[in-house]
Amino acid sequence: TLISKNGLILTNKHIFDYVGIDSTIKINFINDEQTYIANIFDISENYDLCLLKIEKNTSCFKNFSQHIRVAEEVYTIGNINGFGLSYQCGLISSEYKNMYYNETNILTIQTTIEIYNGSSGGPLFDSKGNLLGIMTFRIKDNGIFIPGMSFAIPTIILEEYLGELKI
Repeated sequence: TLISKNGLILTNKHIFDYVGIDSTIKINFINDEQTYIANIFDISENYDLCLLKIEKNTSCFKNFSQHIRVAEEVYTIGNINGFGLSYQCGLISSEYKNMYYNETNILTIQTTIEIYNGSSGGPLFDSKGNLLGIMTFRIKDNGIFIPGMSFAIPTIILEEYLGELKI
């Protein structure tokens, strides 16, 4: 999720559990054939967030919003199973709630958007293009993922994390 015009990208730390912390992270844009190499700027274990930096001036989410409404239509963009960019929509299905994730309690937004491999770390945004959060995880019942129940880290947490970094 692009958060600044100078190439800062916010994603989930847990993606490195699959690719390795020392992996080369390649970033591609829809209308740009060049591949950009991202450098890790910071990793937060507490928030399951990773801040990356690329050497490119970019467009980004201009507004972070903390205002959510149950049943509000929301959207995300991801790269599900590596098949290229895909767009999904769903609804906010609960008020902010604390969930136990990665051995810690974390404030989340519950949505009906399905998260698959490659879609965590993508933006959760509203119809006005306001960033609401970062798609993060889904939960299981007896080892089976529950459809229509995914969670995002809300912008209130993103702002807290970025504030700690003084960004």
